[in-house]
Amino acid sequence: MDIKSRLEECINFFHAELTLCTNQPELNRFRDTFDTLLSNIKKEILNIPKKVEVLPKLNEYLSYCDNPEDKESNLSVALKNISKSLDWYKILKGADLDKNLVDGLLATQIYGPRGLIKSNNLYFGLFLIAPNVFYPLHQHEALELYYVCSGDLKISHETKKNHNNLESGDFSLTPSNQIHSLETTSKPCLLSYIWLPNEKSLPGKSWWWVKNKNKIWSRVLWQRNSDSTWKIINKEIITEKIFKESGFF
Repeated sequence: MDIKSRLEECINFFHAELTLCTNQPELNRFRDTFDTLLSNIKKEILNIPKKVEVLPKLNEYLSYCDNPEDKESNLSVALKNISKSLDWYKILKGADLDKNLVDGLLATQIYGPRGLIKSNNLYFGLFLIAPNVFYPLHQHEALELYYVCSGDLKISHETKKNHNNLESGDFSLTPSNQIHSLETTSKPCLLSYIWLPNEKSLPGKSWWWVKNKNKIWSRVLWQRNSDSTWKIINKEIITEKIFKESGFF
C-alpha cells in the first residue's frame, strides 16, 4: 500500500471513530474537519520528505508500540502503519530543559506546516512520548484532541494530582487555554493529535507553567519556529484572572 492509500485509510478510520462518539457534541468540529479531509483527499498533493532525520530511540519506541498481541482498533493499526513513513522531529530545540524531556518528546505532522499535506489551518499528526516522561503544565490557544494509539498515559487538566488514565483507543479533548500536563509510565506512548484554531489562526500562543521555590506561579511563552519546533520568547507572572481563565481552580 502506498503512502497516500495509508493516509486515506487513516482519515477513513478516524472519521468512523469520531462518528461513534455520539454523546460528545464538543467533538462536532473534529467530525466536520474529517468530513472535509475525506472529501478532499483524492486531490491532495503529498509533500514526501526527501531526507528523513534518524532520531535516537525512535524506531525502538515505534517497534515497542507495534505489539501484535495488543487488541487494537482499525484506527490505531492505520496510524501505526503510516508512522514509519513520516518525518519525525524533536519538539524542543535549543532550550535549557531537562534532557529526558527534550529527548522524550517526538512528533510528526500529517497535516501542518511540515506535514505530508501542507496546512496552516489544521495540525494533525503523531506524538510519541518516551517512557517515564513528565510533560509539565502548559496551555495553548488551539483546541486539542488526542487519540491513544498505543501505551497508556496520565493526563491532568488541573494539577498533576488530578489525572485521568488513558489507554489505547481512548480520546481526550483539551479546550482552548485549558492547562494540562502529561505523564507516561514505563512504556512509550504513541498518540495522534489534532489542533484546530480557536478564533485565531494556528498555532496561536502556547505557555508553560512554572512554580518557583516561593510557590509563585509564572508562565513561559513559547513560539513555534518555521520547522515546527519551539523556542522561549517571553515570561510573565500568572495573575488571578489568568488562573481562572485557564481552568486552574
